[in-house]
Amino acid sequence: MTPVPLLVRAGVFAAALAALLLAAPAELRLAPPVLGGMLLLAALPAVLPDGPWATLAIAAAAVGWAFTTGPPATVVILVLAGLLYCVHTLTALAAALPYDAVVAPDVLVRWLLRALAVIAAGSLLSVAVLAGLDAVAGDGVHAAATVAGLALAVALAIVLSWYARLPGRRRFRR
Repeated sequence: MTPVPLLVRAGVFAAALAALLLAAPAELRLAPPVLGGMLLLAALPAVLPDGPWATLAIAAAAVGWAFTTGPPATVVILVLAGLLYCVHTLTALAAALPYDAVVAPDVLVRWLLRALAVIAAGSLLSVAVLAGLDAVAGDGVHAAATVAGLALAVALAIVLSWYARLPGRRRFRR
C-alpha cells in the first residue's frame, strides 16, 4: 500500500471514531464494549470503503447524537456535522483510490481544502439561517428546522437519484 491511500484510510478511521465518540452519550462513551464497537465501526469503512460501512458509521453517530441527554451546543453539532462529512468524502476518495496508487500529495491537500471549504460554508450558512429563524420564530424553530432540513435532504436525494437514471446520462465506470 502506498502512503496516500493509507493516509486517506487513516483519515476515514480517525474521522469516524471522533464522530462516534462525540455523538455517544457521555456515560457510555468509554465503556469497554461500546468503545470496542466504536473502534470496529470506525475501522470498517476505512478497510472496506466500497461497502455500506460508511453509511452505517454515519447513521450510528446520528442516532447516538439523537439520544444524548440535554440540548447540545451549536459548536458540538457543527463539529459533528463536519466530522461526518469528512467520513463521507474521505470514504469516497478511499473507494476510488487503488491500494497501490501513486498520488501527488497536492491532490490530497486540494481534496481536503475543498472539504474544509464545504464544511465552513455549510457551518456559516447553518448558523446564519438558525439565527435568523430563531429571531423570527422563537424557541419552536429548531424542531421545525430539523424536520424541514430532513425533508429537503430526502427530496434532494430523490431528485438526484432520478436525474442519474435519465436516459443519455453518462455513467462513470471503473
